[in-house]
Amino acid sequence: MRAKIQNINDDARLNHWKQIIQECRNSGLPVKTWFRQNDVSEPSYYYYLKKIRQSIIEDCKESKSFFLLSYKKKRKREPKNIVITKGDIHIQVPEDTDFDLLVSMLKVLLC
Repeated sequence: MRAKIQNINDDARLNHWKQIIQECRNSGLPVKTWFRQNDVSEPSYYYYLKKIRQSIIEDCKESKSFFLLSYKKKRKREPKNIVITKGDIHIQVPEDTDFDLLVSMLKVLLC
């Protein structure tokens, strides 16, 4: 029972410090200036910031919706070219060149 009460108190304290940290970050002031203006202890601020981060990490570890993903990076495929040659003229175009454009180029070469 005592442990349960302690957990409730710890949660309340963390929530209180979450608000303080959020106010500091939203203020737009340098952190040390905000500490002075709001009478907040710098060591306490950073202690609870660390505790909050640890709490978030623990929640992620326990959550079933957090998965480790891995993937293989696809190799970049070298583009292939179509080579058209007539005499001393060599034309290279990407393989995905528009068909009508290719036909027009061939007509010009054959004239």
